[in-house]
Amino acid sequence: MYIVTENLVVVQYDFFNQLAYNKCVLIKACYKIMYITCIQYHFIVLCVFTTEPEPFKEYTLYETSDFPGVADKAVLVFDLLKILLKKISQVGKSIKELDQWPAMLHVCYVFMEPISGHVQPNLWTNETSQKTAKECLDLLMKEFSCSTVCKLLNLDTKHVLPVIENDTSYNTAVKRSVFGKLLIQWKSNLQRNSWKLNPVTAFSFRWCLCQVEFPHLSNFIELTLPPVLQFLDDHTLENKMSGTKCLIHMLNNCGAEELRWNGRAEVIYSALKQQLLLTEDLLLPLTHETMLLVLKILVTNPSELGVTTKYDEVFTILLQAARHENKLTLRRIHTQPLHVFIEELGINSVKYTKLILEIFEEYLEISDAPSELSRLNVLLAIKSFIRVTYPRINNYSRVLLKMMVKLLHEVTRKKLSIEDDVEKQLVNECKECIELLKIVDESSMQGSDSTCTKDEGPSQTCADGN
Repeated sequence: MYIVTENLVVVQYDFFNQLAYNKCVLIKACYKIMYITCIQYHFIVLCVFTTEPEPFKEYTLYETSDFPGVADKAVLVFDLLKILLKKISQVGKSIKELDQWPAMLHVCYVFMEPISGHVQPNLWTNETSQKTAKECLDLLMKEFSCSTVCKLLNLDTKHVLPVIENDTSYNTAVKRSVFGKLLIQWKSNLQRNSWKLNPVTAFSFRWCLCQVEFPHLSNFIELTLPPVLQFLDDHTLENKMSGTKCLIHMLNNCGAEELRWNGRAEVIYSALKQQLLLTEDLLLPLTHETMLLVLKILVTNPSELGVTTKYDEVFTILLQAARHENKLTLRRIHTQPLHVFIEELGINSVKYTKLILEIFEEYLEISDAPSELSRLNVLLAIKSFIRVTYPRINNYSRVLLKMMVKLLHEVTRKKLSIEDDVEKQLVNECKECIELLKIVDESSMQGSDSTCTKDEGPSQTCADGN
């Protein structure tokens, strides 16, 4: 297959090289070239970029050896694209009777898949194919006067093959846009049992998806969400991360109402809830970010007094995961979203006071130098906790003050191997926490920390006052 395809590409390349400089071209011949060759190129592209698994080999992870010669063939195809676009543009300008727009749209549709598969480094690419793919993408954007790839993918291809106007299962945006037709073309290759056998298609899908922005992405949610959830459900870390990144993009660029329809947001929430239990340090921050985005869609008022929402479910999972964690990397990750959840829950955070204070004390006692990121995250969470639970804070102000005093004492005694700017940041955060305690619970704090906020000797003065 590869030998036949490569020979066909070389023959076509020579043919178009000659054609590009042949000024005696008839209108009928131009039409034939523009439409028939587009169909030929569609066949070429499918041949070159189809990857079939070796017999008896289970493909869960691919290697560079699984894509022999694909990058070199891609360069030939991209060179053909440049010649074809150049010739169509020249003929269209010189022969007014010829409408070259449908032909150019078809070229854009046909070549978008191989271009999207090579614009970024991957197992089947090399530096030349990446450079040539980017040049072709820039050329298409220039020819169609598109300032972004999103506009290019949403070009109207009503009269471009395949014409699917009569298909009532898709909306107008899907049936007419370049991206919509690509999604329909890719649908069979992105099923549960087939997407791993088509890594180039899966990558092209992810890249194109992340180029489409609000408000266009909502039009394609029915065709884009199922493959993304399949990536998320895979057992490999790389696919889980790519699926989570796609979800972040979708949640930021799709309308909230479209995500609520047919329980889509609920399905996303259930998938992410299972992912919260994992301990992959590269995946967890993305999961936390995605979960916060979907919770904003599902829950309208989590801080309403006395209510229990999905914020409570997730916050409980986060607190249990953070409790007694020994790995410094995971401690930094677990503490990062705490202040956001506390602020979203508002006064309802008091339901978890015992566990929250336990985590605060546990994390402030153990250094994670040189960054001290987990301590800084906890201090940020303490400030949020004081602000949102101020009606009940008088019961815990002394406990929190004691934590601040211990930390200030340790930091200012120079027992930690941290830089001066980190030390200064820790001291300032502690001071802000103490100031907040004084504001919301002045009666309990009187005589305890009257000189705590002075620059000189904060640990000693706080200790004396306490």
